[in-house]
Amino acid sequence: MGEVRPFWGGYAVPLSPKGVANIASTPPWHYAGDIVGVEFWAEPAAAEATLPEGLTPDPDSSGRVVAFFVDWQFNGEDDELLEPVRSRYREFFVLVDAR
Repeated sequence: MGEVRPFWGGYAVPLSPKGVANIASTPPWHYAGDIVGVEFWAEPAAAEATLPEGLTPDPDSSGRVVAFFVDWQFNGEDDELLEPVRSRYREFFVLVDAR
């Protein structure tokens, strides 16, 4: 039997028949960015309330949390010059010490 190939191609959504409609190009990706990290200690019960089922607070950290604000710039196959807006984005995420 011949190789089975999916009709829709590409690396990331949205997938397309020719595989060129992706929001993100295929790797490798190269990143640069400005990052601000804020480390703090929350009430252990408050930190625990944010955890999904199956995770428990790390008893050694006593509610340690880190918040990150990131302004990213990336490029893959030199396509950032074609669509510079697509190669910049911002993120905010919070990390809670857990097990």
